[in-house]
Amino acid sequence: MSIIVATNTLSSTDVNSSGVFTRAIVDEGLVTYYDAANFYSYPGSGATWYNMVGSGSDLDLLGSLTTATVGGRTAMNFNADGKYAYKAGASATFGTKSATFEVWIYPGASELTSGDRGTVILVNGGSGQYMSWNKDNRYLSTYWYSHPTEGYHETVGPSARSAWHHWCSAWDYQSGRVFQYTNGVNSGNGASQGDATPGQNINIGRESEGRQFSGGIAVVRIYNRALSADEVFQNFTAEKSRFGI
Repeated sequence: MSIIVATNTLSSTDVNSSGVFTRAIVDEGLVTYYDAANFYSYPGSGATWYNMVGSGSDLDLLGSLTTATVGGRTAMNFNADGKYAYKAGASATFGTKSATFEVWIYPGASELTSGDRGTVILVNGGSGQYMSWNKDNRYLSTYWYSHPTEGYHETVGPSARSAWHHWCSAWDYQSGRVFQYTNGVNSGNGASQGDATPGQNINIGRESEGRQFSGGIAVVRIYNRALSADEVFQNFTAEKSRFGI
């Protein structure tokens, strides 16, 4: 049996003797999935970053945003202020109770703008849900508006600049907490209760002037449920060799 995969490279550990992929990404509840190195998500040119699941949330690339080799890997390159990916009125985003944001990011060696944080994912504009890079302490920072305790929830340790990291934030409605993970390991949690506004607009890489992410973003996934710790680790394990971890 032959396998043809556009733009991606498989190793002998990716497929078993029965032709089954052994390192699958969790797909239950996955509603948004962008991958800068996947031909079906970004064909290498153009101004659209395509969602590989769901519908209605293909991103417009603004500010001449395109791919580049960042830290040895293909990524969307946010190396100048004003570069970001955006979709208004996206229909295939998460609901009002639980969600997961997940990314592979490469924070740049220096910042582009003077704001307090570089926005990685933003849903619903200025009163929505964030995943951000805290520029001062280099922590993963997440925020879900209108949830007690409202405010930024941050990891317990910094991420290195100029290195690839797997970041994940899971809002669990049942437990009333947001759980954060760096490179597959839980790195903190905090109270986050109540319903959210249904997801609509999506921003990747920038919130506003000053809150520009500096570096590369290769993979973005959004789930309409909270991934478990085991599922987060599964996704990290499935892709870590790709990012040299």
